[in-house]
Amino acid sequence: MSLTRKTVRGALWLVGGRAWSQVLNLTIGVALARLLAPADYGLMGMVMVVTGLVAILADLGLAAAVVQKQDLSQRELSGVFWLGHGLAWTVAVLIGALSPWVAMFYGQPQVEQLMWVLALTFPLTSLGTVHGALLQKELRFREGTLVQVSASLAGGVVGLAVAAAGWRVWALVAQSLGTAVVATAGVWWRSGWRPDWRFGRADLVRIWDFSLNLTGFQVVNYFARKADSFLIGRFVGAGALGNYTLAYTLMLYPISSLISVAQGVMMPALAQVQDEPARAARAYIRACGYLAFLILPTMVGLALLAPEAVMVVYGPQWVETGKVLQVLAWVGTFQPFVSLIGALVVARGLTRLFFWWGLGASAVTVTGFAVGVQWGMMGVVVAYLTTEVLLTVFAMPWLYGQVGVSVPALLKGLAVPALSAGVMGLGVCALKFGLAARGLTEPWEVLAACVPAGVAVYGGMLWLLRGHFWDSLRAEFGRVFGAAPVGVPVVEGGR
Repeated sequence: MSLTRKTVRGALWLVGGRAWSQVLNLTIGVALARLLAPADYGLMGMVMVVTGLVAILADLGLAAAVVQKQDLSQRELSGVFWLGHGLAWTVAVLIGALSPWVAMFYGQPQVEQLMWVLALTFPLTSLGTVHGALLQKELRFREGTLVQVSASLAGGVVGLAVAAAGWRVWALVAQSLGTAVVATAGVWWRSGWRPDWRFGRADLVRIWDFSLNLTGFQVVNYFARKADSFLIGRFVGAGALGNYTLAYTLMLYPISSLISVAQGVMMPALAQVQDEPARAARAYIRACGYLAFLILPTMVGLALLAPEAVMVVYGPQWVETGKVLQVLAWVGTFQPFVSLIGALVVARGLTRLFFWWGLGASAVTVTGFAVGVQWGMMGVVVAYLTTEVLLTVFAMPWLYGQVGVSVPALLKGLAVPALSAGVMGLGVCALKFGLAARGLTEPWEVLAACVPAGVAVYGGMLWLLRGHFWDSLRAEFGRVFGAAPVGVPVVEGGR
C-alpha cells in the first residue's frame, strides 16, 4: 500500500508491538494452561459468549466512527465519549441481570459470579475508547503500541499470580481486568485529549447512521462467530469447549496481530481517500498479498503439525486441542482476506452494505454449526471449515464487486505466497511420512525435523520466485525510506 513515510513507519511500530504482545500472550497463555484445566477455559468461554455480544452493544461502532469521520468537533467527540461510557454502565448492569439465567442455562452456578465481575471491564474500557481511536486516527501508532504491550504484560502478570495462588478460572478474569485498567490509563496518558462536560444530542447526529449499521453487522457477525462456542458449551460440555477455545485462540494468534496491524493502518489512511475507490481497492489487494506471505505458511504448518506442537508445548491433557487446531488452521487461511475487506468497506462509509452482507453470511455459518453439532465438537469444526469455503468461493466475489476489487487481480497478488506455501506443505507431508516409516513418531522428533525443513522449503520457493514478490516489496520500502515515490500515488498528509 502506498502511504506516507509516517504511516508505514507507524505500521512497522505496530508490527513490532503486536509481535511482542503476541509473544507475551502466548508465553503467559502456555503458563496459564499448565496451571489450569480445560474446564476452566470452558467456563470462561461460556461467559464470553454473552459478554462478547454486549460488548458490541456497548461500543455501537463509536470508535470506528471517530476514525472514519474526518472533521469531528470537540463537542462531538465529548458526546461520543459520554454516550459510550453511559452505554458501558448500562451493559454492565444488563450482564449482572442476565447472569443467573445464563448460569442456569449452562448448569454451571459459578458462571453467575464470573459474569458479575467481568461486567466491570466494560465501564473501564469505555473510558479509553475515544482516546484510543484518536491515537489511531492521528497515526500515532508508536504510543498505541507501547500502551498495548504494557497492558498485555500487566494483565498477564496479574493472571499468573492469581493462578499460582490456586484460584483456577478467576486467573483468567483477573487477567482481563488487569489488562483493561492498564490499557485505559495508558491511552489517557498518551492521547492528551480530555472530554468536555457539555454536549448536545445534535452533536451525535452525524455518526448515527454509520454507527448503527456497523453495529448491526457486528451483532449478526458475532452470533455467527460465537454460535460454535454456544452450541459446544450447551450440548457437548465445558471440557470440549475448553479444548475448542484454546485451539481457536492458537489459530488466531498469528492472524489477529497481523490483521490488527493492517486494519489499524488502513482504516485511517483509506478514510482520507474514501472518495477514490480504485485507489482503495489497489491498497486492499496489495495488503492481502503481504499478509498471505506470512499467514499462509503459518496456517499450513499448523494444519500439518498442530497435534505434535500442542503435545510438546501444552502437555498431554490438551491432546484434543491439537486435533481441533488441525482443522481450524485451514479456516485460518481464509480469515485474513475476509476480515481485511471490512477495513475497506468501513473506511468508505458503506456500513449499510456491510450489515446486509453480514446478515447473509451469518445465516450460512450458523446453519452449518447447527448441523455440525449433531456429531459433537469435531462436527462443528468441520462445519466451520465447510461454510468458510462456500462463502469465500460463492459470496465474497459479490462483495468484492460492490467495492471495486478485481478478483483476478487479487488472485494474482496471492499466487506467489500460495504456491510457495503449497510446495512447503507437500514437503512437510513427505518428510512426516518418511519419519513415521522409520519409527520416529515422538512429537518432539517430528517438530525438530519438520519445522526447519518447512522454513527452508518456503524460503527456497520465495527465492526462486523472487522476481514476482521481492521486487515489489523492495519498491514499497523504497517509497517509504527513499527520496520519492515511483509510479504509484501516495496518500498525503495524515494527522
